This record gives sequence, C-alpha cells and structure tokens, in this order.
Amino acid sequence: MNRVQKNSLIASFHEWHDWIRRWSMQQNAPWDQPIAEGKWTAREMVCHMMRWDRYFWEGAISIIASGEKEQIQIQQLDYDLFNEAAREYARKISTEELMQETLKYRELIIRSLYELVDEDWSYPYKGLDGNPFTLQGYVEDFIWHDRHHMKQLESMQQLEA
Repeated sequence: MNRVQKNSLIASFHEWHDWIRRWSMQQNAPWDQPIAEGKWTAREMVCHMMRWDRYFWEGAISIIASGEKEQIQIQQLDYDLFNEAAREYARKISTEELMQETLKYRELIIRSLYELVDEDWSYPYKGLDGNPFTLQGYVEDFIWHDRHHMKQLESMQQLEA
C-alpha cells in the first residue's frame, strides 16, 4: 500500500469522528431513543463504537505505534458479551463523557495510523489467539462498520422528522 492509498483510507476512517461530533451537537440528538423498534439506543450504539476503538487502541494500535509488534493484546472475542458490556457502560456515563471518550480514542488511532510507516499496514500481526490481522484490513472493516451505524442513526432521525 502506498502513502496516497494509506492516507485515503485513514481519511475514510476519520469520517466517523467528524460525523458523530456533528451529530452529537444537534439540539435534539435522540441519545436515548432506540435506533429502531427492539434495537439499541443511539447512546448504546455510540458506546459500542467507542468501546471497539478503545479495545483496538489499547490492545493493538498503541502497541504497534510503540514498536512492540509481538506484544499485541487483542483476540477473537465473544461479540455478544463485548457489546452487552458496552451497552451497560453507556447507561453509566454522561453524554459528555461518552463523546469525550468516543472522540479521544478515534483521534489517538488516527494520529498513530498517520505516523506508522507504510510497511506496518501490511505486516501480519498476530493476536493473543494467533489469529492474524493487518492494519489495512482492520481499517477497511471498521470503515464499513462506521458507515453502517451512521446510516442507522441517520435513518432514525429521518423517522422523527
């Protein structure tokens, strides 16, 4: 991956940061309403996103950025348990705290990604469980994940209008 491709991918990964900041500043942002019948609230969804960013920052990105490629601390998780813990956390913190953490972890990741050398993007890192991943694959997956949830939040507001 060359620098132009890397920077383009990081710019797409940055979309969530700017989008959620704008969304949260709306006067009537529906934080505690479900995104659809029987679904999570907007607060729970945003917290779910933040917790994934925090998990990857603490368990992989910060470690890679420090040069400790063999010390990765992530592994395949039980998604249901992880997401339920995020939902519980969302109920315990204020909207302001949630937004501070959401923006903080994404900013830390973005800053580190820009600083990494191009070769780090395709390096086959291994998690604690031995499963390989690349930074390019991680970023591409999360861009899709970000956009999926942005569409859900947008649809939720369209229903209110």
